[in-house]
Amino acid sequence: MAGNGRRDDRDSPLTPSERRFLAEARRAILATVGPAGRPRLVPICFVLSSADDTEGRPVIVSPVDEKPKSVADPLALARVRDLLARPRVNVLVDRWDEDWRRLAWLRIEGVASLA
Repeated sequence: MAGNGRRDDRDSPLTPSERRFLAEARRAILATVGPAGRPRLVPICFVLSSADDTEGRPVIVSPVDEKPKSVADPLALARVRDLLARPRVNVLVDRWDEDWRRLAWLRIEGVASLA
């Protein structure tokens, strides 16, 4: 699964600190919209691609792997069905810490596709 996105608060490239935060993160929450219009949240692992899309937006890549799942075909997963029907997604990356001064998060809105 790949998604190119932008922060949902403005249509501008990530700042250097946001890009660093995203590049250093190892997990995120993918939000898709299910058939009934309700959000579906799924933890994902991902990497930030070294190349942006043609509009300068970050590209996030997350595998749809073959590890055991609730369905035999990984392409039948609910999140995959959701993004094929409604490709607009959100990705939330956060950092939790006992020291609340280190708490941080970044939400990116984008369009997902299977690659």
